[in-house]
Amino acid sequence: MNNVGSGYTSAPFVQVTDNGSGPVTGGTFQAQFDSTTGTVTGINVIDGGTGYQFPVVTLIGGGGTGATATPTLSAGGVGGIQVDKGFSFLVDFVDASVSNGLDDNRTVYAKGVLKLIDSNYVFEAEIIKTSCPSKYEE
Repeated sequence: MNNVGSGYTSAPFVQVTDNGSGPVTGGTFQAQFDSTTGTVTGINVIDGGTGYQFPVVTLIGGGGTGATATPTLSAGGVGGIQVDKGFSFLVDFVDASVSNGLDDNRTVYAKGVLKLIDSNYVFEAEIIKTSCPSKYEE
């Protein structure tokens, strides 16, 4: 919690949105509040969701004002970039080992998970397929 706020008579609703391309699946969060002091004391993560890149927390209702929180993504958590949302990324497969090699004019198909690990995106491929150019193409 950045600021616990004041005047809360009930726990506010916790809304987590994303300034990136996520989330892929929204999470479920619940605010904790202290009825004696009228402050928000924390946020419980019921289901963290997946695909958050730049999450933003908004506390709504509860009768009070001023409570703010900054989310922290867990190390090694699963993030995501949805290519159909206008984002693109380069997958560097220079060190990949493929039996037929990765010569020019080959198409590479990779399926896997893009993870945020130590502030770096890492693509963990489950499947890598290559194709060679057709002998009928010029």
